[in-house]
Amino acid sequence: MSSPRSDKSNETLPTTAEEPRPANLEDIKTILITIESYKNLTPIYPVSDIKSSLKYLNEDLGETNLVPVTDDENVTVMQSFELRIDVNSPKDVDLLASNPIFLTATQFSGTFDSSLYEQLKPVETIVSDGDVESLFSAYEEVPEQKEESAVKKAVAKKDKPQKANKKTSEKDKTSRSKSITSKASKNSKKSKKSKGSTSSAATTKSTEAPIKSEVYGMCTLDLIPLFYGKTTFTEALLLHPVKRTSHLTSTFKNYPKVTVTVSVKDESKLVEPANILNFTAESIFYPPSLIATDMDCKISVMLPLEHQGQAPVVFQNPKICMKPPSKESYKRWPCMHEIGYNANTTKYFVDEGFDNIKNKEKLNLNQAFEDSNTRIEYNYIKRNVLFRSGLCEFMNHLYSYKKIVLELFVTTKTRARHDYISEDIENMDSTSRGKSKTNPYLHLMAILDLSSLMYPGVTKTRIASPLLTFSFEEAAKLGLDNSFFAPKSKVDVALKKGGKLKQEINKGKKVVEKKEQASKKDKASTVKEEKNLASKLPAKPEEPLPPEPSVPVYDEEGRQCFIVVELEFLKPISPKRDLEDMEVCLDDFQTEDVSVSKTILSKKVAQDFYRQTINDIIFDLNKHYAEYSEKKMSIPQKDYGDFINYLRLNGSYNTYTSSIINAATLLVTNKYKCLEEDLNNNRAYQNLISEVFNDLVSEMHGVLNSLVCYGMKPCLKKSDKSEDSYFLAKEAAELKYLEIADRYFLERIVNDSEDKADYWFDYAIFNTEINQPDKAFECVNTGLQKKPTHKYSLLLLGILLCDKDRTQEAETCFLNVMVKAPKWIEGWCVLYLYYEKVSRQDGMDMAMDMVKKYSEHPHEIDYITEFEDLAWSSKNVPEGMFFRTAVLLLKMRLFSWVELALAQEVTVPKYYGYVNYLLAVGYYYQKNFEHALEHINEAKEFQGNDFAIQSLSGHILFAQNNLSEAQDEYLHVINSFDRPDDIHLVYVNCSKVLELTDDDQQARKFILTACKYHQTPYVWLTAGKLYFKENDMLSAEECLTESNMKDNKNAEVWGYLTLVNLKLNRLEEAEQCYQQAVKNNLKDEELECAIKEEFRKLSALD
Repeated sequence: MSSPRSDKSNETLPTTAEEPRPANLEDIKTILITIESYKNLTPIYPVSDIKSSLKYLNEDLGETNLVPVTDDENVTVMQSFELRIDVNSPKDVDLLASNPIFLTATQFSGTFDSSLYEQLKPVETIVSDGDVESLFSAYEEVPEQKEESAVKKAVAKKDKPQKANKKTSEKDKTSRSKSITSKASKNSKKSKKSKGSTSSAATTKSTEAPIKSEVYGMCTLDLIPLFYGKTTFTEALLLHPVKRTSHLTSTFKNYPKVTVTVSVKDESKLVEPANILNFTAESIFYPPSLIATDMDCKISVMLPLEHQGQAPVVFQNPKICMKPPSKESYKRWPCMHEIGYNANTTKYFVDEGFDNIKNKEKLNLNQAFEDSNTRIEYNYIKRNVLFRSGLCEFMNHLYSYKKIVLELFVTTKTRARHDYISEDIENMDSTSRGKSKTNPYLHLMAILDLSSLMYPGVTKTRIASPLLTFSFEEAAKLGLDNSFFAPKSKVDVALKKGGKLKQEINKGKKVVEKKEQASKKDKASTVKEEKNLASKLPAKPEEPLPPEPSVPVYDEEGRQCFIVVELEFLKPISPKRDLEDMEVCLDDFQTEDVSVSKTILSKKVAQDFYRQTINDIIFDLNKHYAEYSEKKMSIPQKDYGDFINYLRLNGSYNTYTSSIINAATLLVTNKYKCLEEDLNNNRAYQNLISEVFNDLVSEMHGVLNSLVCYGMKPCLKKSDKSEDSYFLAKEAAELKYLEIADRYFLERIVNDSEDKADYWFDYAIFNTEINQPDKAFECVNTGLQKKPTHKYSLLLLGILLCDKDRTQEAETCFLNVMVKAPKWIEGWCVLYLYYEKVSRQDGMDMAMDMVKKYSEHPHEIDYITEFEDLAWSSKNVPEGMFFRTAVLLLKMRLFSWVELALAQEVTVPKYYGYVNYLLAVGYYYQKNFEHALEHINEAKEFQGNDFAIQSLSGHILFAQNNLSEAQDEYLHVINSFDRPDDIHLVYVNCSKVLELTDDDQQARKFILTACKYHQTPYVWLTAGKLYFKENDMLSAEECLTESNMKDNKNAEVWGYLTLVNLKLNRLEEAEQCYQQAVKNNLKDEELECAIKEEFRKLSALD
């Protein structure tokens, strides 16, 4: 049966505001709660009626009419109640999100139709009085009790006047229900009081029994969907039994339910919050017996919210558990202990296990979650609705302090255990909140690190934080303006008084001072009165005692006490960044104008670029024409119209046009000077056009003629292998021939058509090494244009941007790296170092988690990680994640970042020698040889004299011109048994040392040994010079010719070939070699003087 809307729903409305506010219809919104039907009801009595009452906070919303419990699966109710909320009151909205509507279903013995009892009379006369039992007697006896006593046990009442009104209303209902029965019930009552009863009296008693009632079940209605933007929702709520009745034996499918529909009356959104914060206090582990006994433990967290400064979130009434947390634990509504059987639980579970807990203090979570120890369990959840200004306030606190303070206040219980709702807690006075004059107390705190919430896309953090004794000074440094349990005013008074101990000290001082004053007076009586009044000045004020620091809390077994809490936002504070967004940001700042000086291209370079462009186009045309002819299966014709259309269709024609325009523009700009007055002069302008056209066509014809001579094949110079050219460049850089090294790097880029991004990256490293960061920045940008996914270039670009204080763009680069290479350990470590450098604890935690996640991933091998620098070796360096990162950063010549990486490993004593070795490498490249020598000597003390340490020691000593000690180090490395075969720089430098010490024969031996592994131009040049010093011209010519074949642009090689030819009386060859030496800019003045002297001698002989 359905009944009209209850009038009681309009009589009482909850008022959650502290003070009455003027009514504003736009601020008030009405929430309509409709109880539609019951399902799977089981009667408690032979004939049962059921009704439900609704309650929100301390206010009764009303109750439904009595409905008979039938055999039907669904029992229809269809009654509605109204709840009005001031949506412009942050407090009212916050209470609505955190407090549910309690629904209590109560069954009564049949009062709906008196004729039902008449039908049951013949049956009931047969059954004896002692055999009548409830349907649930098989599980638990149901005591006869009044309705108000059952409700009292289910929901604790605090307001006595409300209890009186409730009882009177229940009595009125009972009296109205009794009026339906016949007058014979009065006679039955009288007979019940009488001692002597007959069988007829017993029959009357059983037939017309008094009305019984029992709470059938309870449930909570969560209104949170209204805060997610919904205007209406329907939910089937499980009726949780107040007792362990037969409900527990039913399957979930047959569990009693009540269907409720909630809607906003005007069909508009209730509120539109910026975010919603869910704060859950889970459990306190390893509490000392002082806390775990029958004490009142309250938790408070002051959250920075809108219009309220710091709003408290308070939990109390925990329960003491002696077993580990269960796998399926429900979160409970705030400050309400267990009502019935899970009647006050939410739909949300506490996270299982401890894998996702942030454990920075290295607490023993494994043992705490698995062993049966004393535990204080809360599992309370509190929601806070954050609007835009409130969210900004919370974010400002988070970015400023990164932590919040949780308070724990323990005191003896002064009254019976009861529940507080959120509104009651906020209205408590300071005495009921915390300190009392008579009761002892314990004030603790925990510091919750929320930095992980600052990372993009993170919505939840679960934290394990140790409990400490409360220190207001330490809490104030973390943004706590006022303590909830110890208000600031009281703390200030306590500090001024200095506590009991200080008072006692002051009393003692005063007694001593009085005695001293008395003795002074006695002495003054015998001495003449002094005229100096300085003694009568006030004494110096006493300095306040320093505040006591916080101390960790331990249990009786020495285990550290800690609390586990969870904070979860509806939406992340920092929005998640998509891959497309990061790529767009990367492209944006890559296309910005680079503020570095541009090199002015010469006319020759522009002309070569134009000829190379024409050459490439012709070669590509030849290839396309071959494909075109094969597709047409025809003989080439002189009419090329179809072929041009073919080129237009595949896009090659437009590519050719744009390439020629760019090359021609560059050539014209650098070769011809066109003044503004020439543009106004028609004749001069026409002459300029004709001259440019003739020049461009003649250049094109020159390329065509050269291609025809070579059989239509591009006449490109055959380049060396990539590895050989890279080694030559690295060798020249190590030997400080920077101009030659720069030329090798550029030739490598020009000659090789593939892997341009790798070559530009290597060139950027070289410019970083010679302290030209702007040029390195431009090189790495150029490489990324060739290959945007090049991880090393992105990493180097991010570091260069960070060194320029462009941190946001640097973070974009690092995140792009990790999206493209998510399992790259070195990349995550560099990201960790970046966040450490900018003081972002949230990013550090995230990066470290990813490092640990992929720590077992196989190490990727490429040419950068495989190639060993010539001056040092990483073969003996440990494989730790930050050692690997330091090695990579050393290869990239990022020395300040190397120190950051090594700082993570220096705390381990066994790695101290390796840290010093890598620091010595960094100082060696920075030419700080004194510091390098100090660190390499410390490395020797810890690691011994292995080949890598002694090789670097020899290089450092050689750079300091300490030739004898350098020679000893080099010879020790060469003669050692554990060295690798290829120690190129050791052979080269040892040969130079021996040459400087006039041991040319040994020097020639070692330089020829170096030729065995790497036949570089420098090695052959050195060997030729040594042969030339010994006057072995034929051997010198052979070595110099080999060097010239490797690099024909080395002016020094041409100079020594000139001398050799002059010594062998080859004047014509000597002149040609000298021309090449001058052409390649010979700078060795001593060599040039020797050449001129030999020319003079030869001409004198003629």
